[in-house]
Amino acid sequence: GLNVQLSRKRLLEMLAEVVQELAQPLAVINCSVDMVLSHKLGELVESQQQMLALVAESSERLKGLVAGLQRIVGVPATMSPDRALLDQVVGR
Repeated sequence: GLNVQLSRKRLLEMLAEVVQELAQPLAVINCSVDMVLSHKLGELVESQQQMLALVAESSERLKGLVAGLQRIVGVPATMSPDRALLDQVVGR
């Protein structure tokens, strides 16, 4: 493995980028599930509704976790992700 030494500030900056990258697709997932569950895209059979209810519950839990991480790292609501920093984090 790599022995990477990061300052606390740099680690929090990188975590802030990851949090933002998680928040954006999670918002799309939540919105999409809400639309389907509200029958705006057609009717659902009971098994579909139950499965989507599980997805909605899980995505809300993730939303809470992401919000907690945002508070920890002090991510402002208007912060946009830095692609170069994210690429470093995920090793692209």
